[in-house]
Amino acid sequence: MLDLLLLFMISVSIIQISRYAFSNRASLPPFGRRLDLYVTDGIAKMPLADVAAGSCRLVVVTSYSCPAGKAQAHSWAVAAARMPAEAIDPSGWTVLWLAVENVPDTVGYFGTAFHWPVYYSVVNHQLNNAGWLTAFPSQLVLDGDGNLIQLREGGRMPQRAHFAQDCTLLDTDTR
Repeated sequence: MLDLLLLFMISVSIIQISRYAFSNRASLPPFGRRLDLYVTDGIAKMPLADVAAGSCRLVVVTSYSCPAGKAQAHSWAVAAARMPAEAIDPSGWTVLWLAVENVPDTVGYFGTAFHWPVYYSVVNHQLNNAGWLTAFPSQLVLDGDGNLIQLREGGRMPQRAHFAQDCTLLDTDTR
């Protein structure tokens, strides 16, 4: 009986911690739903959920005005230059970057040798104006259907072993 009571108390604590983690946001992230956001690669306009549909997706969201995001983009580019392609792109996953601005990168934010595709928002700042994205860079994890599975603040590049086949990122320090 004591074990059952202890298990109940731990479960309640975990739920409270999970709610607290998102309490400083204007609204909760739409977990389990497709994101209603149109993006472009400069050629075609499409829903974010349809970019690389069928594969798990890691979307690193940044803003051109964010120095931390620029530093992470540079860090990713340097790391990619040192690794073979199969070490960078995990099987079953697509990694892409998304700028919240509705203009292409004209200031060299990503550099010329950036390995990953870069998209930008069709509607200026639509994603961060939704109220649930509070920091740049942030990482969105989408499943094969384009549903939001995880939201992680920070932009550190996950290692290949962190990408799970169930479209989740295993715990990593993303700061």
